[in-house]
Amino acid sequence: MDSIKIEMFRNILKKEKKRVQAEIRSMEKENREVSQDFDSAGDNNFEDQIGDSASITFERERDFSLQQNRKDILRQIEIAIDSIDSGTYGICSRCHEPINERRLKALPYVEYCINCKKEEENY
Repeated sequence: MDSIKIEMFRNILKKEKKRVQAEIRSMEKENREVSQDFDSAGDNNFEDQIGDSASITFERERDFSLQQNRKDILRQIEIAIDSIDSGTYGICSRCHEPINERRLKALPYVEYCINCKKEEENY
């Protein structure tokens, strides 16, 4: 891959990194606010507290899962940026063959070519 395309992908990855970091910060802030709201709502009756607690627990678990997903994507983006710096960007981590450029445009932080990804999913 030529240096112009590499720099294009670096810029895409940097923008994506900032976007994902902002999403993580927003989720963390939202989670803190929900916790504070629940903690300050102590004047509900017992039945309301149990229902509210169950709803908040469900929402916290869902939010944690979404936040963890964003952190995983952030890690993949950082690995992709590091691979640009080391000269291995766009090379499949498994078979060491070039990853199709269309695949990289769709998901610039992918680690595997489409064939290796399919094999991984079948295991």
